[in-house]
Amino acid sequence: MNWIKKTWKGTQATPKVVREFGFILAGFFLLFPLFANLLGMWLAHKRFHYWLGWPFLSIAALAINIFLSRFMSLIYRVAMFVARMISEVIMRVLLGILFYLVLSPMGVTMRALGKDLLDEKIDRTSITYWKKRTTRPAREQYERLF
Repeated sequence: MNWIKKTWKGTQATPKVVREFGFILAGFFLLFPLFANLLGMWLAHKRFHYWLGWPFLSIAALAINIFLSRFMSLIYRVAMFVARMISEVIMRVLLGILFYLVLSPMGVTMRALGKDLLDEKIDRTSITYWKKRTTRPAREQYERLF
């Protein structure tokens, strides 16, 4: 439960950010369903069906944003809390997929082929692991590092 309090208190709900969120939310309720329906008509050849409740939700979000800013701050905090929790789950799932489906097979393949890309093999007879450069870099290389 401590991480919930920490996440809740860590959300910065300044009046400017909350007001911008309210305007974005009102625009989202009004325009996103419209664009989604137009995209459905264009790609899937569906009939246009726009629920008339979306403009009312947009007007309600705008009115709450203008007149009830404390309530909009609560809506903002809840939305950011839910978004943070979703991002934590998605991040762990995607990183797990990346590790187990991409990096682990690459590592196993490299070991099976005997490759050592990081040059980690221990040489007991070597005095140092320092690698000498064969060519000296030009002075212009240091002047323009990009």
